[in-house]
Amino acid sequence: MKIKKQPHVFIILIAIIFLACILTLFIPAGSFDREFNEAAQKTVVINNSFKLIEASPIYPHQIPMLFFKTLINPKVSKMIFFILIFSGSFEILIESNCIASIVSLLLNKFRHKPLVIIPIFLTIFSIIGFSTGLTTISIVFVPIGLAIAKSLGYSDLIGISMIMLGANVGFTAGMFNPFTVGIANSIAELPMFSGSWIRWIAWILLLFVTSLYLTHMAKKQPNLLNKNVNFEEFSIKMNIKQKIVLFSFALFWIIIISGINIYKWSIPELSSAFLVYGIIVGIIMGYNSTKICNLFINGSKKMLKGVFVIGLAATTRTILSDGHIIDTISNFLILSVYQLPKYTQLIGMFYSNTIINILITSGSGQAALIMPILLPMSDILNISRQSIVFAYHMGDGVTNLLSPISTTLTSVLALSNINYDKWFKFYIPLVGLYLIAGTLLMILAVIVGY
Repeated sequence: MKIKKQPHVFIILIAIIFLACILTLFIPAGSFDREFNEAAQKTVVINNSFKLIEASPIYPHQIPMLFFKTLINPKVSKMIFFILIFSGSFEILIESNCIASIVSLLLNKFRHKPLVIIPIFLTIFSIIGFSTGLTTISIVFVPIGLAIAKSLGYSDLIGISMIMLGANVGFTAGMFNPFTVGIANSIAELPMFSGSWIRWIAWILLLFVTSLYLTHMAKKQPNLLNKNVNFEEFSIKMNIKQKIVLFSFALFWIIIISGINIYKWSIPELSSAFLVYGIIVGIIMGYNSTKICNLFINGSKKMLKGVFVIGLAATTRTILSDGHIIDTISNFLILSVYQLPKYTQLIGMFYSNTIINILITSGSGQAALIMPILLPMSDILNISRQSIVFAYHMGDGVTNLLSPISTTLTSVLALSNINYDKWFKFYIPLVGLYLIAGTLLMILAVIVGY
């Protein structure tokens, strides 16, 4: 079964926007009282303060104006320009071919241990996933994954999975993912990338589960141990410039982590750091100013779709907020889960995000839509905002490659000539394992008071 004529994510989000307008006509307007908590340094909802207020319905003809109003909202515009700068800078790093060189080096080193290659490649691409938040980078390496699979006797499914699932594992754990954890923490008024220790645990657990599953599937294939493997086609030697870039990348992340934890950097400081680093990489590689500028522009262009997804998703939030029903919806959800144990509440938020993610595959777009609804629940139910962010980004990641409208998935399947139904049957057992792992992590978060 080939998935044809999938609804574009824009169409889905526009439909949600129209639905939000309709809801403002029928759902009573309401509001919580809020106050700024000096100790926590964030605005919080006051318990038992919900009250009904005068209705403020939003009509469809107001949507274009509200869309523009949302785009120029300081919080949204900061997220958008951060993403554009981040993507532009990392396009210069990708152009340096450092990643391909590392892949080549490891592939040749472990050429006689085919089963070891699976966890190694998963680990490498998971690091790329959590440090850049760019799962789409796996599209570039699909030909390499397919070639390796063919040489080792793996199926094409194993070949693309080593690349795509690795990137998605890192993206899901999201230790330093700017598009999920970074944006969600910003909305939740939390320090950028704070609370990362539990995400490191999530990364190890998801990486272990994925490695175990893919290795098990590889062992079932009769031609696994192909002794006549030609690795020459993968031989890419790393030059001195690339070695310097890789060293600078490691140094750069030390600076980023220090800035976040010691100096409390947020989006403006991080955007500036990424911009400077991109230019430094270009200079190290010997690119002229025109090439650096063109690479930066090309990288930013690739995120235009994501930028508008954020804008459309945030417009839904604007409509619900201006219509004064976002607190009413939050209050209804709060009352629905108030009597449940805390671990059940958090698990419910995790599972709801896995479902939403099938329709809204953009992590940043989902953050813009979902986090404003979850935050009042966090304050009233006395669940930490760190836990809410954790439930959101874990839910966002585990079903990323299940949705037939995922740009990364459809692109990889098209390049590898694999039908969606074949991928679905291969991937769905792993989704089940991810959901079990996610559930255990939510329980851990509650037990330790994360």
